[in-house]
Formats: sequence, C-alpha cells, structure tokens
Amino acid sequence: MNRPNTTLPRVEAQIGDEIRRPLEIALDAALLVMRNGGSTVAAERSFSNILKGLGEQAVATVWRLDFVAASNADRSIVRSVGPIGVNLTRASEVALLGEGVAQGTIPLSALEAEVERIRNLPTPYNRWMTVAVAAGSGACFSQVAGGDWGSLAIAGLAAGAGQLLRGPLQAKRLATAPVTLICGLVSALVAAAGLRFGFSEVESATLIASVTYIVPGLPLINGFIDMVTHRHLVVGFERMLNAAFLFLVLALAIALARTIVGLQAPTGGNQVVPSAIFMNALWAALSATGLGVMLTAPVRYLVAAFACGFLGRGLRDVCTGLGLNGNWATVIAAAAVVLAAVAITRRQRVSPVVLICGVLPLGSAVAVFNLIFAMVQISSATGDKLASASIALTASAGKVFTTSLAIAIGLAVGMAIERLVKRQAVAAA
Repeated sequence: MNRPNTTLPRVEAQIGDEIRRPLEIALDAALLVMRNGGSTVAAERSFSNILKGLGEQAVATVWRLDFVAASNADRSIVRSVGPIGVNLTRASEVALLGEGVAQGTIPLSALEAEVERIRNLPTPYNRWMTVAVAAGSGACFSQVAGGDWGSLAIAGLAAGAGQLLRGPLQAKRLATAPVTLICGLVSALVAAAGLRFGFSEVESATLIASVTYIVPGLPLINGFIDMVTHRHLVVGFERMLNAAFLFLVLALAIALARTIVGLQAPTGGNQVVPSAIFMNALWAALSATGLGVMLTAPVRYLVAAFACGFLGRGLRDVCTGLGLNGNWATVIAAAAVVLAAVAITRRQRVSPVVLICGVLPLGSAVAVFNLIFAMVQISSATGDKLASASIALTASAGKVFTTSLAIAIGLAVGMAIERLVKRQAVAAA
C-alpha cells in the first residue's frame, strides 16, 4: 500500500510502529509533570504542545488528581496519576520538550526516547546535600522570623535531622502524610529540646523554622495556579485541601513535641529586635535558595529563587518602613516576585518553584505558630485562660488569613500583568 502523499503526515505514517500513537505519548509526558510536582496547567500545556507538534487536533481531556482521560476520534485513554512526588527537574524538562516539539526543534522520531529519558532522570541533588541545605534553609528562616543566634543553631540542627530521616522514608514509598508527621515530629522534638535547655528564648521562630523544609508549599501554589486559570477549579481545590491537611499534620507534630518536652506557653511573638532590611532580605534569599534545592528545582532556577526571595522580603520591609499597611506591602511584594521570576528566568510564564521560594518569606510564620498553640490550648483551658486562648486564636487566625489573602492577591496581580505584557508583545509582533 502506498503511503499518503501529504505535506504534514501523521506520526504513524512517518515512522510506522517505532513510536506509539500521538495521544498516548502526549499523555505520558503530561503525567510526568503531575507525578513530579508540576501544576495541572503545566501538564496541560505540555500535552497540548506535543499534540500540536504531532499534528493531532480535536482532543477532549479530563484532568483530576487521581486520573487523566483523553480522547479523539480514534480512541480514548484513561490513566491513573498515582503517587505524586517532587522532582521539578523532570517537570521542567517535559515543559522544554513540549516547546521543542511544538516549534519543530525536536525530531519526532526521538520523542518517545526523550520521554523515557526524562522519566529516568535522577534528582539533581544527592542525599547529603539536601540534608545540609535543609539545615541551612531552616537556620536562615529562623532569622527571617525574628529568631536569635540560638534559634539559628537549633533550627538548623532540627531541620537537618528531619531531612536525614525523610530520605529513607520516601525511598520506602510511604504516603506523604505519615512522612510529614514523623519527620515534623523529629524536627520539632529537637527544636523543643533546644528551647527547653535554654539555648534560645524565641520559641515561635525556632519551632516554625525547624519544619520549613517539609511545609507543603508546592501543592498550595499549584492549587492556586490551577484555580486562577478557571479551567481546573476542582483539581486546584483538591490540591489546596491536601496542603491544608498537611499543614494540620505539621501542627499536630509541633503540638506533640511541645507536650512531650514540656514547654511552657510562649510569651509572645518575636523577642529580638528585627535585623536591618538588607540582612532580613539576605536571610530570606538564602532560605528561598535552600527551599529550591529541597524542591529539586533545576539548578538554573536557584539564582531566580535567591533574587525573588531577596526582592520580595526586601520590598515588603521597605514598604512597611515607609508607613504602608503590612497587607498592602505584602500584595506589592508578591506581585513583584511574579514579575521578577518571569524576567530573570527569561520565560513567558511563571515558574511555580520560584514563586514558592519567593513568597514563603512573606508568610506570617509567628502567627501560624500562635494559631497552632491556641488551637491546642483552647480545648483544655478554663476561665480566664480560655478567654485569653480564644482571643489569641482569633487574632492569629485573622493575621494568617489576611496575610495569605494578600499573597494570593499579589500573585494574581502579578500573573495578570504578565499575561497582559505577553498579549501586547504578541500583538506588536
């Protein structure tokens, strides 16, 4: 049988049985993004780019956290997503692969081999490096939260101990929640012990910094990105619920550690004079870079993470120093992080890992800790203590809510500006 004489033959006509059907290859690539910590938006973009390069059109898809379905005129495919880990190097490589296929710079004959190569990519950082970086990131974050030098040492030791245990647990393919509880408890116990022996007097900054290496920032930001697009509201809501559950697990770990060690009620928030704006921004930048390593971000994104962490925290502190309301300062800083991430990475879209690293130092770490403590205390308090715990719970919950809302609004504003600039650039071209 003669081959059809067309200028854009389908892949099966070009290379016969050497690769599978376009729909299956594109779906495999999209699943790699989701299974390695990428957002649904990123997975769909890679899926569409690969199909575009393969000449496939009119594909219907259904995206969920537990499965993905795709169908065209010839067939339908349903694939399970399975366990979701974190290897953003793989997710980034799939994005580059999709762009290359869409632009015609990657040969179609090499596509399936490229997908398999990406599937087998190891994490770019070895176990001992991640332990060292977790320790350094926790130590730096303690200074962002207003800790003293004792907090720096305790948080670094606690975070390193937790990450040392985390690697073997993840290798056994345990679920995320048990790993979070076990590692969070170990880190919180080490931190609580250091506080109990008097090495630091800043309890909130020390305890929060000790578990920053395991905070569920990635599903939280991915959920926000999915919901903002309005095409993946269900998946985005599922991701944010998952992040909220993991935050509660961390809260339980900290509460258990405080009870086991026998810490007394904290006397307040930051108990040291805040560092100068430059030093606060530097600590935030170092913490953001460490978090990028913990999220297995490609090396090329670490510079962007450092810059965004420095810019976000520094800009917020400058704005508050000039008398601007803290929430509005947070909105401006979060929007600036988005724009800086796009400019530094020189890509026409926002990298989720850079966003996470850049906005984490803007969060109300002390308020989160006080909220956790008030939730634990209010169940057993009576009389005046019950009233005080109720007031603390309400105040901390309000601060956490307003700060989180300010970050979300800032991210949305930054993304809107980025899309507007992109549309204008396309129109001008």
